[in-house]
Amino acid sequence: MPNVSDRPRTYKKPALEDVDPITNYIPASVRDKFDERQMDRFKKLRKFVEFECLPLDTVYLQESTLFEHESDLETCPVIINLRKKLEAYQLHKMFVPMDQRGYDHSFNDNWEVVSMVEFAMIAFLAGRSVIASYLFHLDDLIDLGTIQVLLRNGCSNHDLWVQVIDELVSNNMKSCLMVSERDVSGSDALNVQTTCKIEGDDLNEEEATMTLNGTKWFIKDAGDSDIWLVLCVTEFDEGNIYRKHTLCLVNRNDLPPNSTRIEPIETNEAIGKFYEVQFKDCKVPLNIIGERGEGYQILQMKSSVTKLFQCLKLCGMGQESLRLSNKRAAERKVFGSKLQKSEYFKFDLAHWRIKIETCKLLCFNAAIKCDYEGVKAAREEIGMVKAVTPKEISSLVDWSIQLHGCYGLCSTQTPLSHMWQVSRSLRINDTPDESLISQLGRLEISNYNKFQKTYDQELTTLAGK
Repeated sequence: MPNVSDRPRTYKKPALEDVDPITNYIPASVRDKFDERQMDRFKKLRKFVEFECLPLDTVYLQESTLFEHESDLETCPVIINLRKKLEAYQLHKMFVPMDQRGYDHSFNDNWEVVSMVEFAMIAFLAGRSVIASYLFHLDDLIDLGTIQVLLRNGCSNHDLWVQVIDELVSNNMKSCLMVSERDVSGSDALNVQTTCKIEGDDLNEEEATMTLNGTKWFIKDAGDSDIWLVLCVTEFDEGNIYRKHTLCLVNRNDLPPNSTRIEPIETNEAIGKFYEVQFKDCKVPLNIIGERGEGYQILQMKSSVTKLFQCLKLCGMGQESLRLSNKRAAERKVFGSKLQKSEYFKFDLAHWRIKIETCKLLCFNAAIKCDYEGVKAAREEIGMVKAVTPKEISSLVDWSIQLHGCYGLCSTQTPLSHMWQVSRSLRINDTPDESLISQLGRLEISNYNKFQKTYDQELTTLAGK
């Protein structure tokens, strides 16, 4: 009889993909939307997040507090090392989600336009890790949103349009969006009072300028950004309130001396750095996005896309929070037995598993509708996503923190504290929950009234035959 060492080794140790395939994380209803190339990308991304990013999350949370400006994070050794590894995984391009409605889908060597549903999966997988969220531009989605807005609507200055997109894609430039103001309710962008006086009737005229006056408040990363997208009132004589605003593009290099004042606002580091920006007779070259009077509509479109992918990132956070809870319960004993064996824990674990899947299904349903019918047609589905996901995920992370005890509050030892702050702040940012639910109710009433009116007309017609 041969020695054991001489016997043929027929047993192959299972890999992660064998034990827990990527299809476990893709809703069955959307699996047919992805081809082999996309599935391969998801597998690589999942492996990159699992083995390269998650082990370094706590290191990143510790080191990121040492940098005064977010732009300085690119000099962080952890980020530099992971940027190199991204190329090895073939994930180094910037992925820009666009719905399939005939927009410019061209791409260069540094970026690739993907469908909304494909980016939905990317956002979910990368959202599990704090550091992966940064690497894939999911921290706030501002730069991705700026690229989307420029691709959809263009800019009055074509040369600047090309330059801004190239610089944002190459990660050499940051942008920020300025909408909210201290003295008016931020849940309704129509309240904006900052003015922009345009001088020069022809938008293509190089000498045309715009003069901004007003104060923008709670603007994320304004101090670190090179490009400002500012929502202003430009059409003073317009009777239609929805046509009064224009989205202006301000290159910070063009700012005259003493025309702006930037003051930091003290907030928790986990949700980012925010500023108050005051414009006083700030005269800069005329650069507007889209047409005059279209600012509100452009902002609504951008906000919808941002909400959707922020919520998908939260679903990824929820997934990781659940994993950390399971790990903690497997390691800790309570009254002589593992916490994992407790019926209370099993009940809660199943409850939150269902909640994550519910949020994911809502998100992917909205992403598919964006691809097939456009973002505007999916506003009801996106509203549901935003109203449900942040609330559920923040509650899930809160439960996970409770399970971890004091350790869950250690912001540099575990990402749970960071996750809670991000998910909780999203219930306020990009339209508060209460406003969204009110909009959903109003839309539901409108849909019902249209249905009932048409139904009554058809019923009358049939009765007359």
